[in-house]
Amino acid sequence: MTKVHEALLALGLLVGLASSAIAGPEVDAVVPTAGIERCPPPPEKREFCVHDGDTLWLPIVSEDDDRMKMRLYAIDTPEIGAQWTCGGADEIALGQIAANRLVEILREVGTVYIEMHGPDKFDRKLVTLRDQQGRDLGMVLVDEGLAVIYGDA
Repeated sequence: MTKVHEALLALGLLVGLASSAIAGPEVDAVVPTAGIERCPPPPEKREFCVHDGDTLWLPIVSEDDDRMKMRLYAIDTPEIGAQWTCGGADEIALGQIAANRLVEILREVGTVYIEMHGPDKFDRKLVTLRDQQGRDLGMVLVDEGLAVIYGDA
């Protein structure tokens, strides 16, 4: 982990302690996101980045001592990898737009309040990301037409 990521993680923990009353009792973690980027292609390590519009890595240590891979709970965005898409180049282009928009949103809010829901079938932690006002950031993508509600939630 780089010094920047260590500092962000430490700041996130401090912000979490200071702001737990703001975000409410469901908050499992607080992470600063102002410096988040798009993920590098494999095999580069992913620690603090957005892969696509509904999958990201944030500097929260998981059981295997790696950065935690997360998927937005009950949100689905177009895929960006040809092996996962059924919509071809159009779906991939929309997926890139959704991923870039998620990066913009995370940078704009600066800090996210994370509610963890459990793992999905790919062992990603399902999460709801909220801003300081409690707004569900995945629903921002839905409202902007870049995602759909997925599953039972």
